[in-house]
Amino acid sequence: MKGGYQRRTTDGVVGISGLPVRLYGLQIQSGATAGAVACHNGTDTTGDKLLDVAGEPNRTVSTANIPSDGIFFPGGLYLDVDANVTAAIANYEQVIAR
Repeated sequence: MKGGYQRRTTDGVVGISGLPVRLYGLQIQSGATAGAVACHNGTDTTGDKLLDVAGEPNRTVSTANIPSDGIFFPGGLYLDVDANVTAAIANYEQVIAR
């Protein structure tokens, strides 16, 4: 299994596109206006939204509502990052069948 951290400044997939991901944590860095990140199952925003995280102006916010065993995204993880987010940093594990 592959994992670690991935930093995104725009919308896009985390890890390998379309493969299952387990998300363990998400940090949102916002500019002068609070940003928001929506976490979708799949490779775009048409997948189910499994997590919605709001930031705070001029701060970095870590998610507190992710269970210790993570949130499973069977179709992959797509982050929908709004324009007020400076960066979103995902702590994840790529779940690859062998």
